[in-house]
This record gives sequence, structure tokens and C-alpha cells, in this order.
Amino acid sequence: MNGLNYLLKPSSICVYGVSKDQNKLGSVVYNNLKLNGFKGKLYPINPKYSTLGDTVCYPDANSITDTVELAIIVTPAHTVPQILDDAGRKGVKAAIVISAGFSETGEIGKGLEEELKAISLKYSIALLGPNCLGLINTENNLNASFAQFYPAKGNIAFISQSGAFGTALLDFAAKKNLGLSQFVSVGNKAGIDEINFIEEWLKDDSIKVIAAYIEEFGRGLELVEVIKNSKVKKPIIILHPGSSEEARTAIASHTGSIASASNSASVALKSAGVIEVKSMEDMFNYLLTFSWGNSKKLNDKSISILTNAGGPGIMITDLISEKGIKLTKLSDTTISSLTKVLPEESSKHNPIDLIGDASSERYKSALDILAVSPEVSNIIAILTPQAVTQVEETSKIITNFARSTTKNIFPLFLGGEYVQVALDRFKDSKVPFFKYDEDCVDAINAYLNYYFEDPTENTLMDNRMSISETINMTKSKILTKTVFDVKEEQTSLSEVEVAELAKQFNIPTPMSVVVHSIEELAEALKTNSLLGDNGKLTKKLVLKATTKSLAHKTDAKAVFLNIDTTDELKKSYLELLTNITSANKESNGSGSPEVLLQEMLSYPLELFLGVNRDGGSNVYETKTGFGHVLVFGMGGIYTEILKDFSMGLIPMSKTEILKMISSTKVSKIIDGARGQKLLAKNALVELVSNLQNMVLAYPEISSIDINPVMINDVNVIAADFKIFVKK
Repeated sequence: MNGLNYLLKPSSICVYGVSKDQNKLGSVVYNNLKLNGFKGKLYPINPKYSTLGDTVCYPDANSITDTVELAIIVTPAHTVPQILDDAGRKGVKAAIVISAGFSETGEIGKGLEEELKAISLKYSIALLGPNCLGLINTENNLNASFAQFYPAKGNIAFISQSGAFGTALLDFAAKKNLGLSQFVSVGNKAGIDEINFIEEWLKDDSIKVIAAYIEEFGRGLELVEVIKNSKVKKPIIILHPGSSEEARTAIASHTGSIASASNSASVALKSAGVIEVKSMEDMFNYLLTFSWGNSKKLNDKSISILTNAGGPGIMITDLISEKGIKLTKLSDTTISSLTKVLPEESSKHNPIDLIGDASSERYKSALDILAVSPEVSNIIAILTPQAVTQVEETSKIITNFARSTTKNIFPLFLGGEYVQVALDRFKDSKVPFFKYDEDCVDAINAYLNYYFEDPTENTLMDNRMSISETINMTKSKILTKTVFDVKEEQTSLSEVEVAELAKQFNIPTPMSVVVHSIEELAEALKTNSLLGDNGKLTKKLVLKATTKSLAHKTDAKAVFLNIDTTDELKKSYLELLTNITSANKESNGSGSPEVLLQEMLSYPLELFLGVNRDGGSNVYETKTGFGHVLVFGMGGIYTEILKDFSMGLIPMSKTEILKMISSTKVSKIIDGARGQKLLAKNALVELVSNLQNMVLAYPEISSIDINPVMINDVNVIAADFKIFVKK
């Protein structure tokens, strides 16, 4: 029996902090255990009392003669380390520290929390908390929490880092008849965290849906791997707040402003197949839909709409179209059958409009036909309350239909008090229902996307290895290693170091030379055969500030293109020095400017590639954060204005890379839009693959900007390549 089982399925519990005051949290927890039917042994602990009512009260755990498996601690923070040590000496296997006053309060609290970690390790105690609500397991009537609401037994397992969000969920579940199997509040996560529970819940057959509210992912990359590598797949729904400007990182790069900390989490979760929601309301609607839906794998995610009002039918049609979901094309047989039972003025095509005087029997007649129509898999049944509408009887028809078929039906009853009787029936019968059109479509879209199996889509796992395998493979191919001057703050690599890394990982770059003076510029022309015998340039050239001189060049007029004479080259060089010096004065920069000389490239399309690291530089060894996120999109000077981006979590298979590229608008140009040449997509995929090998081999890399990546019908080239490193 592991530590998690002692938390969720203990046979004996002691509670520290129980008192005669029934309003004290220790007493609330103790009473919740008793009142909700915990069948094991229960021991109150408080040295102030010898008895509490008819029950013996113990001064400490070691005064209890029997074995105790779980300790629940609800006492002032400064007393908790000593109490946890007392529990450890008794031999408890798990502990829930509900008390607050730890790392969330400052340095003194952090010190107390470190003591708890050390004590739990010393005695091998599975520690939940501190600063948490506790946990509930309805399968064995365990309410080890101070929650006001106790949910009905169900198939949802929920974990929350916020006690307030947890209580809101329990309130919602009670009002909606939404059953939970297990509920856990993790608090400060000094010991057990979301990964421990999710890994266990994936193996638990009684749990159908896993959901979580997580403010901070301590072991984000490990969570992704646990979900991806699990043999059992279940819908996992997560709400992760934190998309504010303050969450953004990597100040000096475009990538950092795009791939914020919140975006990194979203990309990582999506790569694992997690369903992310953005609000409490969405969380509740999704839980209701996934918990009560039939969970059948779908080979068709089109929707049939049945309505007694044309307007709502059109609104829903617009909303599902925006999500990329199509209306089911009804067969001639289905339309013919509907024609026989519906009024002449009703619409027999999708949306099927039963018109305003539709009785419950008219709904039944239409549903009976859709039940045997092979092209129909998913139905939204809309009702608006009109003068002759039979609300309750229609809800009975829909409920009976839901019980008798494997097809998905989602009632959307628009209205207030008049439709409440129908909503109550759906709630009692566990039929996923909705009151608002957008809520309905959002939840159904997530549900259908999760269960839809596209037979034309290649598996995304085709050639992606585990992170450790990828690192080992990459490092085995490295012959030399660039020595980084890695500091606490983010710094940029020199153009020479960037060129060495690009060459090492087979990333094509243009001819480039760094110069520091007009004399070095003249020498570079000769050395690189850029000056012909006639004294004219052999190629068009580019002059630009290096990353060391200036991070962002265009706004400071620090890029000169299409230089085709030596006079123009000299004039541009002197003007560039002036612009760099001026820009550095405004930004308090210093140092002598250096300039990059490159050949001018003429390619039909400019793209953008970036990488941003979420977590420390040792992320792939300690599993803190999510690692590196790769950003792809339209390049050039309008990168952040057009916002045509897609993202992926490194490492990706080549199929995943291809899917990431194809999800952007610019990919249509790559694919030869409007009769244009097909551009070198395979070479682009190869470049992305090589780039991700670079950051896996060198996790010190905190951010990369390649803007533009230039592409034609033959190859791709990284024209402007910046690399930033940070400890």
C-alpha cells in the first residue's frame, strides 16, 4: 500500500486540534469524518482534554495504543513541525496539514514548511498540504476536509490548488447533482502534488474524468510525460490562471513576448491531450458534459440541430461553424421520413425546425427518425418556451431518448423559471444540459474533439522519443561544445557563437562576418570574395547591428538592405554606427558598436521561428517547469502585429512539427496558394527538428529568435539568428 492509498483509503485516523468549540476547524474536520460515515477508527488529539463528549481524547499520537495510518493536523503553524514529528514517531504513513501560515506568508513560514518537508522525508510520510482544504473520497465515505458541502458519489476526480475554488466546485456539484469520486486540495504542495494523484487516477477504473485547478506546475514536464505515457487515456480538464503581462519572460526577444509562462503551460498541456478551460463556468460545463456524456469514440463529429424556433437554430449554426464543426448532411431517406411526420411549413433540412407550436410528440417523432438515421451521431435539441410549448413532457422525451441510444443528445433549453422543471429532470437523469448557447457549443466542441477519431490523421507519436532519449541521442552527436558565459540575467550569444552552434546542428545561415571598423569591413570584402577585379561588389549585401550592439534593429534603423556598390556600403556603414550609438545612449547601452556583414538573400517568403524556456536551465533533469516551447509563424517586421503563430512543446516528432506548421495561415502560402510554387516544407521541418535538438543539448538556452527564416522552393535559411542564455 503506497502513501497515496493511506491518504485516500485509511483504516484509522487521528485528528490534531479537535476541541469543545464546534466552530474550530479541527472540530469541523473531525465531525465531517463522523457525520459522513467514515467506517474506520477515529482518534481526537488535544492535550487540553481527556474526553470530548463520550469519546476519549488523547494528548498525542503515541498515547494511542492502536495503529494509526493517517494524521490530520489543524493547529497553529508554529506547532505543526513538532506535531508531525510526533505522528512520524507513531508510525503514521500519511498526513494532511490543513493549517495555514507557511510559505504563503513569508520567510518565517517558508522555514516552517522546509521543516515539514524534512520531517516527512525522515519518516517516509506522504504529506498533503500545508494550507489546504483537505480531501474527500466518496467511495469509502471519507470526508477529511472542512468543506461545507459533501458531493454525491460519481465518476469525477478533482484536484485544486485553491481552497476557494475547491469549495465553489463542491457547491456547484451539490446543486447540479454532479457526482465526485475524489476531491483533493493540495495547498502549498510541500509533499504530494497533482502528478501523484493524476497518475493514480489514470489507473482507477471508477474514475471517468480528471479535472484540476492548478496555479503553479512544480513538475510540469513530468506531468506531461505521465499523461502521454499512460496506457489509459481519460479526459483531463485543467484550469490554469496566469496570463497577465507580469507572467511574460525573456524581455529581449520576440519569442518571450509571444510564449509567456501561461502560453508555455497551455502548449505543454495541449501536447499531452489535456483539455484546458479559461474560466470556472467553463470548468463546470465541461465537467457536466464529460461526466454524463456516453464517452463513445466518434468517427463523425458533425451535429444535427432540432429546434422549435428558427432564430436559435441559426445562432447555434453560426457558433458551431465558428468552431469548425459542420452540420450533418441529412440523407434523402431521413428527409423523406421527416416530411411524413412534420408540418408542411417546418424545415426538414438541418437545422430541423419543428416550428413554434411543436408538441412533445412532434419532438418524439423527429427524434425517433434521427435515432435510426446512420448519418446522425450528435444532436442539439433546442427548446424555447412559447405559449403552447410542453416543457416538462418534452424533457421526458429527450431523457428517454438519451437512455435508449448511444448517440449524443445535448438539450439546450433557453429561458428562465418556465424551463426549470426540464433542467431539473435533466439534472436528476444525468443528461448533459445547457441554458445558454455559447456554453453549449463550447462544451460540445471540446467533447466531440476529444472523442473524435480521424481515420485520415497519422498518429502524432510516430517518431517522438522520450526527453531523456532525445538528449542522449543529441549529445552523442556533439563533437565540440560552445562555452557559454551563462549568467543569472539573460544575455545574448555573440554572432560567432551563434554561427558555431548553427553549423554544429546543420542549420543553414547566410554568409556572415562581424566587423568593428571600416578597415575590417574592407578586409572582409576581399577575404570572402565579395569584391570583384573591377572593384565592384559581386553580391548585394546587408549591414546590420549585431545582437551585442542592439537586440531589435528595425526600429532603430540599424539594418541596411540591397547594398550593391562600395560607396553605398561605406555610407551605410557610417550611418549605421551613428544609429547604433544613438540607440544605445537612449537605452543606457555602452561599448563600441560591432556590425554584421551578410549577403543579401532574395526569397519569396519570410517566416519566424522562436524558442522560449519555461523553468530553470536544468529543467530536463529536475523536471521543474515545462522546458522549451517552440513558436512558428509569419516572419518579417509584422511578426507581432499579424500574430499568425502556432506553438509546440519540445521535443516533437516530425509529424507533430508538420501539424504545428499546418495550423497557421502562412502554411497555405508554403503549400502553394493560388497556383504559386510549393515551398520547401520538408526542409523547414528538418530545420525545426535540428533547432529543437540544439536546445535539448544546451538547456542553458533561454530564448531563440530567428526572424526571418527565409524559404523558397528549394531550401530554407536562418537569416537573422539570435540566441539568449540564462542560468
